Amino acid sequence: MQGTKEATGSVASTAMMEGWHDGEPKAQWRVGFPLLALDDSLVIQIETEPGASLGTHTDSAEEILLVLAGRIEAHVGDERVELGPGEMAAVPELAPHGFRTVGDVTARVLGFFPTRSVESVFEREIVPLGETKVSVPPPREALEELGLV
Repeated sequence: MQGTKEATGSVASTAMMEGWHDGEPKAQWRVGFPLLALDDSLVIQIETEPGASLGTHTDSAEEILLVLAGRIEAHVGDERVELGPGEMAAVPELAPHGFRTVGDVTARVLGFFPTRSVESVFEREIVPLGETKVSVPPPREALEELGLV
């Protein structure tokens, strides 16, 4: 598999980084990146507890969201849809989007990107990063600082 970086990954053993927005107790999430990273694709994992949400943001590439567990209400622009396990949503490049967990089960969602790296820009600063922009995957130094490698 010449040219690949990570050809296998595990949802169960991925180190997760916590993120949130100050002043928004329901805007809390965990993200594992990357689960897989090839020359032209990237897969991440996102988890939100019941009632919590992934803040609204844009990505520099289109994304497919696949719900593994729980139920989410996803929004892409002005459109909203509820999704459960095995259901997917497509997010166009640079479209504002996010989701919140509905029900009483932690949501586990995979995000698939057709590129090796993505820049995500959130409406509000992400704690603990102190930034609105996130590179996915983040630089190794950032992961080391957060104790994820």
